[in-house]
Amino acid sequence: MRHLNVFGVLLAGALTAGLLTAQQNDSDPAVSNGINAQSTALTALGSLVAGPFDVETAPFDNRCLGVEEMGGFLWVTGGGHTSTGWAYMVHQYDMNGVYLQSWLQVSNATAWGGRDMVSNGNTLYIGSDNAEVSQYSWNGVALSHVSLTTVPGVSGTVRAFTQNPNTGNFFTKSFTGTFYEFTLTGVVNSVVQTALSAYGFGWDDVNGTIWSTTTGPSVQEVDTSCNFLSGSFGNTWGTAQGGADVYSDSRNPGFLSMVVLGQGTPDSVEVYDLGVPSGVGFTLSLSGLVAGGSATISVSGATAGGLVRHGYSLRGGGPTTTPWGNLLLTPPYTELPAMTADGAGNASLSATVPAGTTGVNVWLHAFDLGSLTFSNGVNQAIG
Repeated sequence: MRHLNVFGVLLAGALTAGLLTAQQNDSDPAVSNGINAQSTALTALGSLVAGPFDVETAPFDNRCLGVEEMGGFLWVTGGGHTSTGWAYMVHQYDMNGVYLQSWLQVSNATAWGGRDMVSNGNTLYIGSDNAEVSQYSWNGVALSHVSLTTVPGVSGTVRAFTQNPNTGNFFTKSFTGTFYEFTLTGVVNSVVQTALSAYGFGWDDVNGTIWSTTTGPSVQEVDTSCNFLSGSFGNTWGTAQGGADVYSDSRNPGFLSMVVLGQGTPDSVEVYDLGVPSGVGFTLSLSGLVAGGSATISVSGATAGGLVRHGYSLRGGGPTTTPWGNLLLTPPYTELPAMTADGAGNASLSATVPAGTTGVNVWLHAFDLGSLTFSNGVNQAIG
């Protein structure tokens, strides 16, 4: 819906040694990785928020690659253990790295399977070899495969992977290869950028930039043309870079955080502070977008007691020019009933999602009449 108008067991001895030497990393063969130190104070760029969490031992998978936060869980792609053979899975953990369960990847990939991921509400996209993107839906209980797409115009592996929620466009880069901006129907833009060896991308929705894991290992902030920006830091993860995601973590209140996966012994994930203020201002969110169910649209940071107008589009995320800034909806868009914010500036509305609409993409935007400001844009696919 979206439219708008205007407005474990421990193994010892020789067995343990054998497993350690069996570790495989999907790493850039042209680069030698080192270990860097990070700040220990929160609310500082590169400070450690949580982890490291061992994501290898419990699912018995020493080929873990990508990581994504979705629905209050951490999701990790893995290719299986070297002692048992390839087994392409998506592993689910709680936010403290406690293993919960695994789901089978649906892919044509014959090498390492899924790498980095993108989440959009209850939708999970996984990039893999041969320009392949797999889409899955999470209903709070099960992860279900929805579709498999080979993206026209993209060459090689969809390795580092993120999405601009305002436009719906994806971005990818495989090590030092070409940087692509694309939709599932084709390439929008491409840039040759060999200076950045990328494995994981995360979208910064405050600054509209991309944070990339890279060699060192370290993190580098880039813009949507893959130009280097000032944000960067070294970190302590394993021996080779892995996937990443940028999100808001309750252990780092008021600031954006970045979870990264390090391919090492064991494969692990760590959460870092980006030092970017988060949750400040007028914010829009959408949950429960499942066909035949009830979705909840929420805002925070609105004018206390004020009116919030909002709506959705099924065509795209604009932008559409207005006297108050860009409306992130492509016409035609549909306005939903206005919401009145409470004394804390919060409001929410429930709406029925029509049956039979699974897979339909929706763009949502809101406008605070009290401050004459737009919220962030939201883009999700109906589950």
